[in-house]
Amino acid sequence: MLGVELLWLTEIGRPKEVKRLLVVLSRHEVASNIAALPAHYQLMARLLYGTGMRINKAFRLRVKDIDSLSGTIIVREAKGNKDRALMLPQSLRSALHHRLAGSRQRWEADRAAGIHQPATPHPCRARRPIQWAAVSTAVDMLTETPSPPLRHCFATHLLKSGYDIRTVQELLGHNDVKTTMIHTHV
Repeated sequence: MLGVELLWLTEIGRPKEVKRLLVVLSRHEVASNIAALPAHYQLMARLLYGTGMRINKAFRLRVKDIDSLSGTIIVREAKGNKDRALMLPQSLRSALHHRLAGSRQRWEADRAAGIHQPATPHPCRARRPIQWAAVSTAVDMLTETPSPPLRHCFATHLLKSGYDIRTVQELLGHNDVKTTMIHTHV
């Protein structure tokens, strides 16, 4: 740019990237941190930990994506724009059923009151950033780490329980087992 060759500049090199150990909470730490969340965030945090789902996918779930009879949750347009099925933990089925029943009652009350459309074209889209930030911040404050460790804890705890790495890879939606190995700490 200046027309001057700076030979010493090529000798500097790039700073080395510092490798940090993966933060994985114990089962007890996960349970106590989730229990310390405000009640209205606990089901979401339990869903994140119990399925290994990414937080943004949890907010995009629809009623038709949850099948409590077969024990599956369908994640639509996951990474790579693919749909995938996750296991729905038995411990969450009743809480999700209760939450969906409450939503159904509100929907029926709105219909009875003559409210057939939401006030905005996409009310969930307007709320999602706020909800995401609130849950993410709550989890981060309790764990003193970013929220992805719930996903890491899910994967690590499955491996410690005897699941094979390929099963965990499929549940996390990874194409490469190397990516799964990054998410686990055993």
